Amino acid sequence: MITETSGSRGPEGDAVPAFVTGGRDRRPHESEHGCATTAADVRRYGGQTIATRKARRRRQFLDAATRVCAERGCFGCSLSDICASASLSKRQFYEEFHTLDEVLVAAYARIQDRAAAAVARALADQTGPVEPVVALRAALIAYFAAIESEPYGARFALLEVSGVGELAQQQCRAHAHRWAGHVRSFLAARGSRPADDTVGLLTATVNAVAREGLSCVPELPPSSLIELLTSMAMLVVTRGASADHGAADS
Repeated sequence: MITETSGSRGPEGDAVPAFVTGGRDRRPHESEHGCATTAADVRRYGGQTIATRKARRRRQFLDAATRVCAERGCFGCSLSDICASASLSKRQFYEEFHTLDEVLVAAYARIQDRAAAAVARALADQTGPVEPVVALRAALIAYFAAIESEPYGARFALLEVSGVGELAQQQCRAHAHRWAGHVRSFLAARGSRPADDTVGLLTATVNAVAREGLSCVPELPPSSLIELLTSMAMLVVTRGASADHGAADS
């Protein structure tokens, strides 16, 4: 969740302060899953606990934010649009989130973190001597399978984050870079020595090319897109090794 910033929007467009607990922005008694929990949450209503109903509403808002942003971009996304898409009220929104930026970051993080976890698992399966190109292909296959597993997930995950506050943009980029960070660590552990800027360039290259590829008419086949992206990713991750060899030869 995000702290007060000029880009965070409250009910009247004002910045809304967030509570800070344990080094991370959180409302009082908020759980690690992002839902506030109190003693009253164990009460049941309509056969469900309050905590269960709150978690369901939170998912509805995240699903709605994903759908609206995928269709209109973050800049064209309003609180009213998200509430209408979720079939919930603004009052219910402010029971779960402080600002519009906060729900956008949470929705974006949900997709990108799931994709990063999928990439980490795919790389962990690459045991023994592995060619970098093989590892990259496996990572990209896992990445796209993960973001496409959620409705509107691919379109949202590949967006250039805009129309939100500076802090929200930084948070989204940090989540977007996680999968590429796993790739860099994997290759570095096997002696490839990728350059320091590999994570940012790899993320930007893959997302930009994939966004254009998926926008083609007819759409570029997934297998062709993966091979194209693997070739381009290889150029990004081998720059550091090439520079090292060039310096050694001179």
